[in-house]
Amino acid sequence: GHPDFRRLLELPTPQSSSGGIDFEQVVAGGVALPSGSGHQRVALSARRYSAQVQYLLRPAAKDHAFGRVEVVNAEPDPLLQGPAALFVDGAFFGTTQVRTTPANGKLVLDLGAQTALKCARRSKTTVRTEGLISKDDVHAVHVTIEVESFLDVPASVEVQDQYPVSTDEKVKVKLLLPKAGDAELDERNGILTFRRTIAPRGRLELHITYEIEVPKDYQIHQLLTETTS
Repeated sequence: GHPDFRRLLELPTPQSSSGGIDFEQVVAGGVALPSGSGHQRVALSARRYSAQVQYLLRPAAKDHAFGRVEVVNAEPDPLLQGPAALFVDGAFFGTTQVRTTPANGKLVLDLGAQTALKCARRSKTTVRTEGLISKDDVHAVHVTIEVESFLDVPASVEVQDQYPVSTDEKVKVKLLLPKAGDAELDERNGILTFRRTIAPRGRLELHITYEIEVPKDYQIHQLLTETTS
């Protein structure tokens, strides 16, 4: 029998690898394989996909970006799940796992850390007291985020930060910056997403301002929400 028969039995079947769905793909032309018990790699087709490289920054967690590439499968056939080798500017970058992507579907591949895109975050809080009889403390928080690119090409960046969301009726939160349209807001968890293009060797500055109104001497605590891309 085949020398790798037992190992091959342990590998996932094509059906399970592709998400448990059967696909049919027509291969143009015939393929000639030499006889013998050695491994053979067969090229079924070669395709090019348009791709867009993006960079995600979360300054509250890391001081650098993480790269990812979005690929749209414009072919009539699905792109099946399996290992993939990544090449950036013609140079081998690493390996990743491709998930099954239907025709016209979008695939996101992680490229890992990109230390040529740096970010820094600083915040300033001031407190004032309002009210004559029922006094409230108003915590005004201003966050400044700086992004600097050491790349020689423009970069599409997505910067995420968070402002507090209150579940306590005694705590009122008011977002002052950014204005509507300057960033995307997830009101459930307070995640703010800025999408910008930064010039080669350029810098970018973003601002977030919000106020927290609480009864005087009231203790407040903020929990950060972990997000996934």
